[in-house]
Amino acid sequence: MLEFKRLPTFVKGSRNKQHKKMMKDILAIDFCKEDRIEVMAVFDDDKTFDEAIYEATEISTEVYVAYVDDKASAIFGYAKLKPGAILPWLLTDGTMLTHNSKYIKEVMKHARTYISKLKGFGFPLANFVWSKHTVSLNFLTHLGFIIDETGIKLKDKIFYRFYMY
Repeated sequence: MLEFKRLPTFVKGSRNKQHKKMMKDILAIDFCKEDRIEVMAVFDDDKTFDEAIYEATEISTEVYVAYVDDKASAIFGYAKLKPGAILPWLLTDGTMLTHNSKYIKEVMKHARTYISKLKGFGFPLANFVWSKHTVSLNFLTHLGFIIDETGIKLKDKIFYRFYMY
């Protein structure tokens, strides 16, 4: 069974048990190598991967956890870091987006609905993806994103901008 749950907003000093439980689930995900590379490329070298994930959830406007058979398998959401732009993002354990995944059709349907919601805010959607992350590049292309292969270099890796208006 595939299920999506929204991560409750964290409020300093609160005792939100659901937030703590879901953060524990998130940190237990064995994220794929490509997503680990993407995360660590944008955070300071002195951060651990778990610290980077925690910070990413804190700066995001909205975060969801995807559960496959009651086990966290992915996180996704968006951030409004600047007025006039929305940064969608997705990190997975690598199993949900493969063609042989029994959930790929459901994931694609949910992703298209989510992207439509984000487009409804009236701002461009844009972010970066590692140029070697073929699974994500294929997924983004199927969702209708434009991939700009000009590339920028972050920590000795080439990243492509993806966007949608």
